[in-house]
Formats: sequence, C-alpha cells, structure tokens
Amino acid sequence: MNDDAQRLLAEVARLTWPDTTDLTCPEPGHAAGHTCLARPGRTDADAVARELTARYGGPGPVTAAALAALPRLDGTAWRHVWTFSSRWIASGRAADGRPALVVARRTVPSVSDLPPGASWLERLTAVTGWDRTPALSIDWAEHEARLGTPLPGDFKETVDAFGTGLFDGFLELNGPERIRQDAAAHARSGPAPWRPHPAYPAPGGLLPWSANEHEQTFYWLTGDPDPDRWPVYATEVGPHEGQLFDCTATEFLYRQLTEPGHPYGPAAAFAAHWFLPAG
Repeated sequence: MNDDAQRLLAEVARLTWPDTTDLTCPEPGHAAGHTCLARPGRTDADAVARELTARYGGPGPVTAAALAALPRLDGTAWRHVWTFSSRWIASGRAADGRPALVVARRTVPSVSDLPPGASWLERLTAVTGWDRTPALSIDWAEHEARLGTPLPGDFKETVDAFGTGLFDGFLELNGPERIRQDAAAHARSGPAPWRPHPAYPAPGGLLPWSANEHEQTFYWLTGDPDPDRWPVYATEVGPHEGQLFDCTATEFLYRQLTEPGHPYGPAAAFAAHWFLPAG
C-alpha cells in the first residue's frame, strides 16, 4: 500500500478514535457532522476498502440511519459503510466517477423511546442501532439435534436478528456451528477446571456460547431441563471458580454493554455501541 493510502487511513483513524473529535468538512458549503477525505490520485480505492475492512470488520448494510448521516454529494452512491462507536465510515463513488470517502457522526441510539416491558432483544437492538432486514433463517432444529440439546429461545432469536460477530469490537456472539465446535473442544480437554461444574454434555455441564478479547468465556449452566431457565456462568482465564448470573444470554449481553462497572464489560468507554458482523 502506497504512502498516500497510508496517510488517508491514518486520517480515518484520527477521526474515529477517540470518537469525541469534532467532525467538520473542508469542502465549501458542507454542513458540520462529517469530514470528507480527499483521495490523492495514486490512491487505490479498493485497497483502502480492504484495509478498512481489516481494521473495522466487514462493512455492514447501508441502512437508512447511515444514509441519513452521510452527506448528499452530487449523487454519490455509497457502496460500503463501516461502523465504529459513534462514527460511520463510508466509501463510494460520486456521479462523475470520482471516489468518495467520508467519516460521519453516528447518532447514539437510545432505549428511552422503547415501550415499557420491551424485551432484552429489543433493548439490545436499540442500543446498538442494529438493522438486519430480513432476519436470518437458521435451521435450529438440525443444529440442536447435532448438539444434543435444545438451546434457549432468546439466544436463538438474538442470533437470528444479528448473525454472528462482535459487540463493540470486543464481545463475541457465536452461532450454532461455533457453539458445537467449542463444546466438543471443552469436552475433549477433560474435566472442566471451573469446579464443581463439568463440561457439557455431562449432566449440568457448562456449554460455551460467547467469549471476549480478554479470554473470558461465557457459558450456560445446563442443569435445568428447560433451556430457557439456564443461567449464565462467566469464567476468567485459568482454573478459577466462575461467577453465576441468573439471567438469559441476551440480558447478559445488554447489561455488559450498558452497565457501568460491569465485571465483564468492554475494555473501553465507547460513546456508542455497535455490532460488527463476522466476515
């Protein structure tokens, strides 16, 4: 990658973190709230897009919320949108064929407008601003048959809504294939180090469904015959006793993101929450 592209990516990084930087645009007549980044003539737009994907994950859907925040630049067609905290990073082409690259302010979603009694999935969707339409269609019956147990209904609905990926670039949401692989790996490793709980498929065993970049792992404690009543069990690295949370996986995810001082919350205090789809 040439020096022009490196300088461009460095400017994107400066505008995205810390995400308290004011966004103003040097282009005449452009409103505040975004910064248009000029691309030198020798910059390879596709190479820049690949590097943005390497740094910020696979670009997400160009949602209505993203389009509302992006400047209307003479018929620019936005092709790729990346999300990082309170920033949109968008790449596209103007009507005259010139490449366009913008960092724009992303409005922090709020759960305050949700009706009383909103589900944990509705809260998680609201606080991340996530929009996947239509939802995924996963053959859960097949996956559960191969795993040997039904899975909690709230978790299946959450994976259907989000897919697999990372919350805040930090906290994994795993799908059924990964759950089955991780369960098999834990079972092969012998007795679980987090006594007194064995590894699934032993009765009442720990079934892993998530982890984070701190190598903390999150399980279901599968003792109850009703999977919707399985609590969450969180462990640190090494043979230490874990911590039990009497809640569903979706509630646990939401509280991790939103509760200050949560023992398993994100490492950084982001201005907004987001979901980074896998791939």
